[in-house]
Amino acid sequence: MDKRIYESGWLNKLKRNKIEIHVRSIFLQGLLLKDKKSIPKKFKNCENIFKKLGNYCKNKNISKMQACINFIKSFKKISYVIIGFENIDQIKKIIKYFNKNQKKYPSLICNDAKLINPRLW
Repeated sequence: MDKRIYESGWLNKLKRNKIEIHVRSIFLQGLLLKDKKSIPKKFKNCENIFKKLGNYCKNKNISKMQACINFIKSFKKISYVIIGFENIDQIKKIIKYFNKNQKKYPSLICNDAKLINPRLW
């Protein structure tokens, strides 16, 4: 959902200067993977974004994890993705989705730092 580095042109500038781009928190610390009932109340003002993501995934018959991975894979200039996982099954699923060649991902953009910057949680 955070496309600021892309929209600002910095992603292209950095890659042009041979700088590797590493991204992290592609699942927003797991928040994007939660069901509606599990999202903390402090994110109530962002519930429309979570609803759009859920509806998109349901309509396209893909998981939220797959949508997040597809989104990040759409940026060809990204060199590495740093991910966290809770167990071996999660990492296996993440690897499986990274190896799939799907183009389906929602076009959700959010610039609300209270949501896209976990340090502010």
